[in-house]
Amino acid sequence: MSLSQLQEISPRNLVLLVGPPGSGKSTFCQQAALKNLTMGRPIIFVTTEYSPSEAKKALRDRGLLEVKPGLLNFVDAYHETVGMSVSDRPDTISADCGNLTSMGIAISKMQKRIAKTNILLVFDSLTSPYLLRGPVFVRFLRLNLLKFVAEGNSILACFDEGSGKNEDLVAMMSFSNGVIKIEVEDDKRVLNVVKHPQVMRTRIEVPITPSIGLEARIYDSRELKQFILAAIKGDEKELHSSGLTIQEAQSLLAHDNLQTLTLFNELVQQEKSKFSHLVVKALEEYVRRHHPQRAR
Repeated sequence: MSLSQLQEISPRNLVLLVGPPGSGKSTFCQQAALKNLTMGRPIIFVTTEYSPSEAKKALRDRGLLEVKPGLLNFVDAYHETVGMSVSDRPDTISADCGNLTSMGIAISKMQKRIAKTNILLVFDSLTSPYLLRGPVFVRFLRLNLLKFVAEGNSILACFDEGSGKNEDLVAMMSFSNGVIKIEVEDDKRVLNVVKHPQVMRTRIEVPITPSIGLEARIYDSRELKQFILAAIKGDEKELHSSGLTIQEAQSLLAHDNLQTLTLFNELVQQEKSKFSHLVVKALEEYVRRHHPQRAR
């Protein structure tokens, strides 16, 4: 069994990726999108923690060439959620990940626009809407997304382990056809296939490529400082120039670094915008889960 085979999500299946921030879930999602695009399969890429332009850049960095119109589509649940304006794009429909009705409508509209079945919906990630809506989001996942699957499509979604109540994660896993748990061990990623529609339970080890992923970068607390300050000011240009996404900022907090956590606690006191609220909530939840002795 190869990693590539796991990324071919067959119709009428929902596969859930679970793992800590920085473990490679977004990388897996991007590789799966590329794999299915090469097969001529339409993709709906739902972004909740970064912009569609960042998603497209990541895909290009991983080898995306020009694709036929209508194959690569986005539901942008990032800009509207954080209160930023964005220009209209023919391949994108906007939504607010704090408004589940908005997300459901956006996915349905894009599905109708594509006017085909066997669509792969890549949901990166479920964590932000869950943090904003809590257990209500589990009901949305069960009703809205499983309906999308039942109509001949498939879903690959990821969730940050430790970001919610254990019973909610168990519920998500129970109505998923596939569950893959990802973790990092030394210089490799380990994918534990808990269940899968085509694959027996197995363990796959993938060496970490030095040029890809936060874990291979030199840790620089200045990036985190610039990221949080830009979030507080709502400065999108400065935010992008920081070189960090929300997921990467969460990953930096995984380093047991008192100076970084102290800096974070000082900066969030300056919260002034809706955007910073989303960042603060996500990062505070991570600190609470992984560094409870330092949570404020």
